[in-house]
Amino acid sequence: MTDEFLDFVGRRMSRPYFAFLNYFDAHKPYDPPPEVMTGFGSEPGARDRCDASYAGIDAEIGRLVAALRENGTLNNTVIVVTADQGELCGEHGLYEHTSNLYLPVLHVPLIVRYPSRVPSGCRVTAPVSLRDLAATLTDLSGLTLADPFPGVSLAAHFPDDGAATTTPVFAAVERGIRSDSGLPFTKGAMQSLLDRRWQLIRTVGMDERELYDYRADRA
Repeated sequence: MTDEFLDFVGRRMSRPYFAFLNYFDAHKPYDPPPEVMTGFGSEPGARDRCDASYAGIDAEIGRLVAALRENGTLNNTVIVVTADQGELCGEHGLYEHTSNLYLPVLHVPLIVRYPSRVPSGCRVTAPVSLRDLAATLTDLSGLTLADPFPGVSLAAHFPDDGAATTTPVFAAVERGIRSDSGLPFTKGAMQSLLDRRWQLIRTVGMDERELYDYRADRA
């Protein structure tokens, strides 16, 4: 995929473009190539294979960034690295990601590189939603849309995270999605509310509530 993208960029050097690269490697059955597994043990477990898949994607993104630097377009390109969900590997007695809302599933990378608008080393501590990603990209790109995307631009966080107005982030999963792995993956419909410190989770069918101080307990 990286090679195809770089070939595409080479043909559009003088024109603006948008590209979405879906590195699906970080997904079950987590079967990274042998060269990526080096350093993860001779008999890697599920978590090792998951981590190796992430390492392989990291290497590909590094190759992409290096190529954009070499062709002189890196600093004029908005680069965003993110994911649609994380993964449970036994935390809370559950696995996978399809039907639960614990922090390892909700807390995903959101890395933005664009030197003219995003200061190097800026770290956002407030929880944000991927719902706001499209509005953020149009803002950073200087575009004004007649019919704007839903959500708000996150660009206000980049110079001063503490000064940005934040609201708790809501998430919900209404029903369990079937899994063919045979591993426990859901407790039923869930709702979650997340702010800068606390996560409240409600398991609807059981009317069970869990409150986590994730500054003290990342699980």
